[in-house]
Amino acid sequence: MLGMNGKIARINLSNETISIEELKEDIIRKYIGGLGIAVRILYDEVPPEVDPLSPENKLIWMIGPLTSLITSTTRHVIVSKSPLSGIFGESFSGGYWAYELRKAGLDGIVIEGKAAKPVYIWIDNGQIEIKDATNIWESDALETQTKIQEILGDTKIRVACIGQAGINLVKYACIMNERDAAGRCGMGAVMGSKNLKAIAVRGNQDIKELVVNIEELKELAQKAIKKTTRNIIVSTTFGPGGTNGNFSILNMTGDVPHGYWKVGKWKGDKNLATPRWKKLIVEHESCYLCSVNCKKVCELRDENEKVLYRGLGPEYETISGFGTVLLNDDFLSIFNANDLCNRYGLDTISCSETIGFAMECWEKGIITEKETEGLILEWGNKEAILKLIEKIAFRQGIGEVLAEGIDRAAKQFGKNAEKFALTVKGVEMVHHDPRAYYSMGLLFATGSHGPDHNEGITITISMIPRPELGFNTPIQRDSNDPEMNANAVKTMQDVTAAKDTLITCYIVEGAIPFKLLLKIIKAVTGLELTKEDLLSVGERIFNLKRMFNVRCGISKKDDILPARFTKEPLPDGGAAGKLPDIENMLPAYYQLRGWSADGIPTDATLKRLDLIVD
Repeated sequence: MLGMNGKIARINLSNETISIEELKEDIIRKYIGGLGIAVRILYDEVPPEVDPLSPENKLIWMIGPLTSLITSTTRHVIVSKSPLSGIFGESFSGGYWAYELRKAGLDGIVIEGKAAKPVYIWIDNGQIEIKDATNIWESDALETQTKIQEILGDTKIRVACIGQAGINLVKYACIMNERDAAGRCGMGAVMGSKNLKAIAVRGNQDIKELVVNIEELKELAQKAIKKTTRNIIVSTTFGPGGTNGNFSILNMTGDVPHGYWKVGKWKGDKNLATPRWKKLIVEHESCYLCSVNCKKVCELRDENEKVLYRGLGPEYETISGFGTVLLNDDFLSIFNANDLCNRYGLDTISCSETIGFAMECWEKGIITEKETEGLILEWGNKEAILKLIEKIAFRQGIGEVLAEGIDRAAKQFGKNAEKFALTVKGVEMVHHDPRAYYSMGLLFATGSHGPDHNEGITITISMIPRPELGFNTPIQRDSNDPEMNANAVKTMQDVTAAKDTLITCYIVEGAIPFKLLLKIIKAVTGLELTKEDLLSVGERIFNLKRMFNVRCGISKKDDILPARFTKEPLPDGGAAGKLPDIENMLPAYYQLRGWSADGIPTDATLKRLDLIVD
């Protein structure tokens, strides 16, 4: 139906009931797929008073109509009320899991309630079982995947699971599948609160049977590969170097954070920069059916050519997080930090930011060896970094406090620590400095689930034109022009929400032109959409996320950045002396969005978008 299986599984862990629900055609037409339908379910079924870690919260998994049919589409989204922020939460992951779910005949899963004991879910071609996970509950996320494959006797089973951080309810625990992570917003803690260790899935249905015009799609899919691999950003950065392929370019503009956002230039950059990084790459891997191959297998050797590390390398966010943010230029420790986070199931962004916060607290004398149990939290202390990751995952010592996230830790530490709690809506910063790209500051301030560059990244339209979106020339990255920034952010948020409901990967955003994308959508679903139709779907989804947050108390007062980004300029580097004026941009953004002066979508806007809300 419209390129979808038309079915979602609803699994109540409290009473162990399983049902298959048919997706209504009008809902698919209105939201198209993945993100949109997930947001609609969350809005309709989770009231604002629900505790994110209670049985009443729901964990919603969805794929989209394009999933695993063309390059860069094997992704799934997980939506829930976030335990980190207490508002809307979403997280995406790649790999192979989404492909197996689609072959199993499902478009999504709604998890509700709480199991009486540890369990995992086994989905075999639409047949669903709730199975005992007692013997694997304490296993890390990578071990869990292998053990479930062994138990069920099939190495091709794909498993999404939590590690120790999830079972210990670390507020920024993630959900791992293969070595991909649904990292942001603490989805792993929600999963752990339900005593759910994993969802294993295997299917053998032919997903091409869902396609309206398969011959047309085959031709269009080849065009998509050509457009993607020849795109200037993909071919020069993500293809050869993965997400860290743009480290040096971003660093020149001052976008890469250093020393918990206080330092501009840093001598250690040369050891983490793109040229050094590329020398460590020995193999290229990809998610299912992707032509970009952005995953990089790396090998690090010592001066005697002894292999110190070989495995899947970290992403840009992880390298900047455990590297530049903490003033640590030792690649081996960054690789090891990434590996620990993957095994324990920790979001590398929030984890590294929280450690950066702790190091500044140490620097200012707010915490001492008494609180850290002897750990010396000096900048660049790689041994302390790795030890803190372990303490956080197991909630040991100071890790008990840091596992709650920066905002709660700052309140517990006291002594004015809240002054440098660098969060937006309770969520830690991603590693792009708003003082380098002012539009990114507005993006972070107005984000639905805290700062997220992937909710509408504007850096690309600051580098190259996007005529199909009305940006005939790149926008000025350090301009405080309210209308320009408001238009850039709204446009990219709507574009991203639309593509997140299909679901396509953010790495190829802009590589597949809208004209081609619309033809692909028609071939798969039969829907004949215009660019404006698709952007309207994105706008509808973004506004529905906002309305969920409005019910949770979010308004203009929360659309702000920490003072470090608006009042404290960097002393040197590519963004030296620059400060974004977010407060001056907000009225223009609200007006363009059709929101009130307090940041609430107006009745006229909701009516225009055909949004029914209470």
